[in-house]
This record gives sequence, structure tokens and C-alpha cells, in this order.
Amino acid sequence: MQLFAVILTLLTAIAILASVSPRGLDFRDVSNGTRELTAPQPDATWTLSLVSAPSPPPVSTSPPVSTPPPAPTYYGGTCKVDIKQHFYADCDVRLKKGAVWYYGDSEVRCPGWFTIDIFDAEGWKIGGIEDTVFRPPEEGEKRKFTQITSQLVEPFLVTVAMDGGLHIHHDPRQAKLRRTKSTEASKLGTSVSMATVLPPPNKRQRLETAERAREQQDVRAIPEGLGSVRVQFFDQSTGKATGGAVSIPVADTTVKNLELLLNSLQGHDASERIPYRFTFQRDVADKTGTTALDISGDLYQSLLKPGLKTTEDSISLQYTPQAVFRVRAVSRCSSSIPGHGEAILATQFSSASSSRMASGSGDNTARIWDCDTGTPLHTLKGHTSWVLVISWSPDDSMIATGSMDNTVRLWDPQTGTALGAPLKGHTKWVRSLAWEPYHLQSPGRPRLASASKDATVRIWDVVSKRIEIVLSGHKGSVSCVRWGGTGRIYTSSQDKTIKIWDTSSGTLVSTLTAHAHWVNHLALSTDFVLRTAYHDHTGIIPTSDVEKVAKARSRFETAATIAGEIVERLVSASDDFTIYLWHPSITTKPIARLLGHQKQVNHVTFSPNGQLIASAAFDNHVKLWNASDGKFLFSLRAHVGPVYMTCFSADSRLLVSASKDTTLKVWDVATGKMKEDLIGHQDEVFAVDWAPDGGRVGSGGKDKAVRIWRH
Repeated sequence: MQLFAVILTLLTAIAILASVSPRGLDFRDVSNGTRELTAPQPDATWTLSLVSAPSPPPVSTSPPVSTPPPAPTYYGGTCKVDIKQHFYADCDVRLKKGAVWYYGDSEVRCPGWFTIDIFDAEGWKIGGIEDTVFRPPEEGEKRKFTQITSQLVEPFLVTVAMDGGLHIHHDPRQAKLRRTKSTEASKLGTSVSMATVLPPPNKRQRLETAERAREQQDVRAIPEGLGSVRVQFFDQSTGKATGGAVSIPVADTTVKNLELLLNSLQGHDASERIPYRFTFQRDVADKTGTTALDISGDLYQSLLKPGLKTTEDSISLQYTPQAVFRVRAVSRCSSSIPGHGEAILATQFSSASSSRMASGSGDNTARIWDCDTGTPLHTLKGHTSWVLVISWSPDDSMIATGSMDNTVRLWDPQTGTALGAPLKGHTKWVRSLAWEPYHLQSPGRPRLASASKDATVRIWDVVSKRIEIVLSGHKGSVSCVRWGGTGRIYTSSQDKTIKIWDTSSGTLVSTLTAHAHWVNHLALSTDFVLRTAYHDHTGIIPTSDVEKVAKARSRFETAATIAGEIVERLVSASDDFTIYLWHPSITTKPIARLLGHQKQVNHVTFSPNGQLIASAAFDNHVKLWNASDGKFLFSLRAHVGPVYMTCFSADSRLLVSASKDTTLKVWDVATGKMKEDLIGHQDEVFAVDWAPDGGRVGSGGKDKAVRIWRH
């Protein structure tokens, strides 16, 4: 008996010590009457326990309370809980008067006691302060409660000790109970009650609802009973008619059906089908000064509904063939090539093929890679600081690199040797490079433009290694330079402006002002054909220099011609979260303001066919826009980190994006859906390029490895 009494005494002492644990939290009164919790020390350890049946109150020798319990009432407002660094709760704390204790089969009513239940934002009970001894509110006293607004990070339970102190217990198993049904929670002996308010939809449900709403909005019903309309097709490049006028039901005049009809008139079978772009010539120019109207959906929405044509008229449509080949989506990493000692900051394929790619790195070197064998070819040594930008010449004969050592260097891609001394002149690092278009070059004397943080752009004669022209006028760092096919240079700067220069005299033509913050990047609608010059998907290279220039000029004019006029469009991206579309040869006012990104827009690019614009931003999204009028098309959501760069495939059907989340993603631009998720990089992916022949994708980033991707 004595041993039993000793054991009982020890157990009682342990229970009392546990109930007054120094890790407990207590309510305290603050100046405004609010009751809040004081937190334990940051290095406090947490006990693993679940809320069990409450301990019985001290047994009173007086007769049991015989008065009926008061009706449970919720006191208005919520209660503020401050748990400092460990976790915070975004929840609703309800205070209920009139707690009832159960001790075995006996029921003890406690009218002056309170129960606090804690519910999360979705209405599930996640904890509570049960059977706590609080004094009831005095006459005329109002308790003040404030709402908890921060997010619950750690699962927790709040219990009460015998002395009335509050204790917090951290329990990993409780994390499984936060959004589970009560039947699942009962396995751990904890009940989870649902509030009367329906829980809000989760992220997947919100996205599905938004997608359905967008699809329903995009559906444009064509009224019935409109009859037929006569359509005749004309080749935009030659002006010749293809077949005679064809009568088509108005309900069937979608772009897809028009493509099928035109391919049938040309005698193409299903395997030879070519996608086309259709335009209509208006009698009166619009506000941008152009008479060409793109047929984006169907003839009813584009021509009949606006009143430009009626079903009694014969409609003449000009067509332009898009890519006559198809690029397959890359789906696997064929090579992961180490070599660089620091992060890879720039990558670019040769303008001739996907067999060679160059990369620039923070290890002060550039490297040329053999993509067929997955091995390094040459290491380009000479810079004394990071290589920020790399660019192949249009004829594939030279590589230019710009560095933080304020110099530009030229290299022979065949041997990897430097072509003379570095080009010195900039006083700060070089941020962007642009080659003179091949069809504008003087024979044997190509020129190169370099943009620098010193707020200048310098035009170099790469043969004599001399500066021809210095373009000074910006008041901030020049972030990007583009050399257009009409002989104009376009520059963007952190002074919020875009400037257009004449390359023959170096004079300023115009300044485009619309952005409210730094302008980060520029893209031209002819960038792809200017980069590849006379190289195309056929792989046929002209034999003479005259034929090369003629082919390069022809490809540029075909890409830039809209309604018989050569129009180079420009798009700019800024830290003000906006994108602007410009027709610099027509007006200095923006054609469209592209809104939708929620953070800084880092990169923009045109599709090779000039129909689409892709933008990448720090809001984790890629967005697609119509390049003719700037209308929003798709928001490509899958990245979970800022997107640094995008690049179209040569056939304009696919898009690849590189992100801080270590992945590349390939998108189908026709549907806005992801086709491939390319996982392999171990850290942020800073640079990506799709080979002009469509065969490979090259990427590099913080993990110092070049990766080659192919189908």
C-alpha cells in the first residue's frame, strides 16, 4: 500500500508540473482592453500532444449547480493572438459563454466559463482554448477583439492547464487535420467541425472557373440565316489571284476553313497543307495609317459585323504563307555539358544551323559547343570580367561578345581565336549587341552596334576595329539595341525613353516616350530574318555574294511587307509592368498599350512570322499578344518563379520559356497550353535559345552547365 501511495503521489506531482510548463502562454490585458497571448522564447521546444478530453475541475463539496445552463452566446468580434516568430494564424476565433464539462457520466455546468474555438480561412476548426477559467464580463464592460490577419504556418493546438494558464503545443500530425474531413480526423482522436460559411474555392477551382469564363467570352456566335458570301484569294507578294471567286456560307468563314479552302484550290493534300495569314485592304486607313486588316477569327466578326462589307459584296483576301515546315517540340535533354566555372548568362545558336552554339559566362569566358556530339569545341579567353552578351554575325563568320570589362571582342568560330584586339571605347560594361543587317552591309565591311551602361551606343567597323559613330543622347544606361532592316537603330534606356537613330549620319530621328519606368528590352518584327540573313529551313546557301545579299533582302521584305508596304514594328518592355507596340515609321505614338503583367516585364520577342508577341515577367507568367493590334491572347501559367526569357520556334508554333524555378517549358501558342516540361537544371535558368533550323534548344543558368534539348 505504501508503494502504491508513493507512485500515486509521483504521478500527481508530474501532472501538476506538466500543467505549469514554462512553455505556456497566458492572456494579459493591454492598454486598449484587448486580450492577447504572450509568446514563449524563440528557442522553446514544443511537446507532441493532441487535445484530449478536458481535465475535470476541482471537485466542490457544495451541492451540484442545479440552475439550468445559459444559452451559448458568441461574443462579437475576434481575438488577437500574437505568437511572434513561430507561427501566425489566419483564422476566426470565436468566444462562447457557458462551457459544460463532462466527468465520466456526471455533467458539471459552468456558467461563468468560456470556450474559444479557432477556425481557419476555409471554415475548418484547427484548434481551440477549451474550458478556460475567465471571469464573466462585468456590467457595462465590453471586451474588444481584433482579427488575426497573418497566415497560419505551423499547426498548433491551444490547451489550458489546471491553474488556468494557456499552453501551446506543436503537433506535426495536426497538419494533416487542417483541411481533412471529420472522418479522417477521427482516426487521430480529434474532431474537426465545419463552419456554417462555405469554404472558398481553392486555387485549382479558381483557375478552372477563370478558364471557363475566358472560353465562354471568346466564343463568338455567328448569327444564322446570313446566307453566303463570295471570296477570292490573292497572293500578297505577287498580287495574282488564286482561282476564281468562291461562294462560302457565312457560318463557315473561319480562318481555319479559309486555310482548308485555299489549300484545296492550290491542289495541296493533307500532308502538304500550309498555314496562311489573311488580310483585307480597307478603302480608308485606320488611326495608325495602315489600310490592312488582319482576319483573326472569321469574316463575320472582322468585316460583316463592323459594316466594312456585306453579303452582297465580293471580298478580296490577300494571303501570306506562314511556315512551310513544322518544328517538333523538344522533349528530352540530349546533352548536359559542363565546362563553365560560373553561371551562364547568355546563349545563342549559330545563324546557319543547330550544330554549334556559343555561351557567355561569369567566369570571364565564352565557349563554343558542338551540339551534335555534346562536347566543347573552343574556349574564348580574353575578357577580364563577366561575359554578358553574345551574338553571331548573320553570315555565321564571326562571334561578338560584350563584357563587364567595358570591351567588345570578336572571335573566329571555326578556330576559336580572337580577331584582333578588343574594341575599346565604352567606359562602363556592355549590355547589348546588334549586327548590321546583311543586305545593308558594305561588301566585306560589316558593322556592329554596342550598347553600354555609360549611356552611349557605339557603331564599330569590325575590320578596322575603329569607332565610326557614337550615339549619345540617353541619360541613363542603354539596356538594349536593335538594328533594323530599313537602316535605323533602335535603343532603349533606363531614362524611360526609346530613341531611333539614322545609321548613315548618326543623327537622332525621333524619341518615343510612353513608359513610366526603365525600358528593359526591345524586339523587332523582323528580328528572325535579320538574324538568319540568307539561311532558311531549306539549308540551300547561295554561291555568290550578290545572290546572298539578294536572298537576304528578299526574306526581309517578305517578312516586313504588310499591304504592299514595308513596316517594321517595334515592341518594348518596361519595369512599369507595361508593354508598348510601335510603328516607328508611321507615328511616334504607341499603337497599343499591352496591360496584364503584375510585375516588371523582363523580355519580349516577336514570332518569326510576325503574328505574335511573347512577354516574360517577374510575375511568373508568360503572355501572348496579337502583334497586329496588341490584343491579349493567352496567359501561360505553369512557372512558379520569375520568367527571364522566351524564344519562339522557327515555325512560330511553339514557344520555350526559361525561369528562376529551374525549368524550361514548351508551349503550344495556338492553344496556350503547355506541351513539355523540361526538368534538368539544378538552379535558375538565365538564358535560352531555339536554333533557327528548329532542331534544338540550348539553355544555361546558375548551375554552370549548358543543356541541349531535342525531340
